Amino acid sequence: MTRLVNGPAEQARKSARLERDMQELASLAKSFILERNATAMQQLKSDILTKAASMEQRAASIKPLLSAEELNEFTVIEQSITRYRAIVDQVMSLSLLNSNVRARSISNEQISPLVDELQGGISQLNLTLEQQRVLLVKLGDIQALQKEVILAQQQSTMVRLQNRIDDNLQQIMMLLRSLPESAAVKQYSDKLNGLEAHLQQLATTSQENGNNRAFDLLTGEGAQILAEAQTQLAQLVTSSNDKMTRAVAQTDADYQQTRAVLLTSVIIAIILGVIAAAIVVLRVNEVSRIAQIIGNGNLNQNFSNAASDSDIYGVLRNMNHRLRGIVGEVKESAGNVSSGSIQLSSTSQQVAQGATE
Repeated sequence: MTRLVNGPAEQARKSARLERDMQELASLAKSFILERNATAMQQLKSDILTKAASMEQRAASIKPLLSAEELNEFTVIEQSITRYRAIVDQVMSLSLLNSNVRARSISNEQISPLVDELQGGISQLNLTLEQQRVLLVKLGDIQALQKEVILAQQQSTMVRLQNRIDDNLQQIMMLLRSLPESAAVKQYSDKLNGLEAHLQQLATTSQENGNNRAFDLLTGEGAQILAEAQTQLAQLVTSSNDKMTRAVAQTDADYQQTRAVLLTSVIIAIILGVIAAAIVVLRVNEVSRIAQIIGNGNLNQNFSNAASDSDIYGVLRNMNHRLRGIVGEVKESAGNVSSGSIQLSSTSQQVAQGATE
């Protein structure tokens, strides 16, 4: 029963883990595109290769758990995984050739710290809770959009993202203009102007030198293959869960059947035990009654011949029979003695009469 349930459970667990491995591989590939440090890129490359090898081992461990039909379906999944591996390899090659170092340097060393500083300085402004929320949301959008600018390949995409950044900047500036003039507001506005300048520099740099072919490959063809593989793996997990559910139901049914058989056996054993005990008690009572009658001197008991001589009832029957024989012999001997006594008395009387005469 344990094997019946554990097989589908292990299949579902490993299939789900393989699905997560693909997601983690995609995340590592994106991090590789964004990384600017050569040493860090080599470490990420090692992590990607390790993850890919782990996926191959996990896929091999799933095969023995599959039925023939599932094995055919899993072959398609393996092909999708192989294709995605090839995409990731191309992404790494492209990223190593052109990592867009300047754009990412501007983002990591200038824009991101300045956005963090602006978010931390909100408390120094005299804002309502709603104004604080709006300001945090706009700064968060700018932080996310500037990273998308780095990854965008098409000029039109970069322009669209930059326009969204500009809209967020304008809304923040309008909010600051609505506030009473103060040193804190002026200082915050100056930092915002500095952020705007860095964002413009980022846009220009990204257009000049974009590490974008890798990103396009990963989010285009790679994303499509990843989605297909994840869908196929999700179906395999669902199938495994269904098998496990059926196995659990079968195990429960087998358990209930075994339990019913055991209970029936116990009940029959108890009934037979009670019957046997009753028979023994009745036999003992019968033997006790007969023994008491015999003890009182009554040997005229009718015994059944069905009982064996080795049975206590048969032993008592034989004893009664022998006692009756002994008593009969005693009676016969007593009769003979009595008859002899009478004859002896008669003879004595005759002798006495003869002597008298």
